[in-house]
Amino acid sequence: MRPSRRRLQPDAGCLRCGICCDLYGHRLRATDGDLERWNREGRADLLARVGPDQEIWYDPATGERLDDCPFLVRTGPEEARCRIHYTKPAVCRRYPTRAHRGRCVRGRVVSEGDG
Repeated sequence: MRPSRRRLQPDAGCLRCGICCDLYGHRLRATDGDLERWNREGRADLLARVGPDQEIWYDPATGERLDDCPFLVRTGPEEARCRIHYTKPAVCRRYPTRAHRGRCVRGRVVSEGDG
């Protein structure tokens, strides 16, 4: 039996819980477009956190890769805020993708790129 191709209706969007950032936010790569945008925006703070092969996030002082996204701020027990939301990496903007079947880690159907 083939999976349905109908579009899933979003469950009221992203909850901004930060769980996806906790799970996936430490092993990401910036795209060429991200780097170009950060250069245009003068975001030396972001560019300083890019390592070999465009991997992110690194500590600019030590050159060590960080275990957590440095831009995720906890605002409550189940709430988080992205301090770079308007210029966050493409991989973050696109989450959850088709590879995640349009569902976030909490199982909610979220429009691609809603988080």
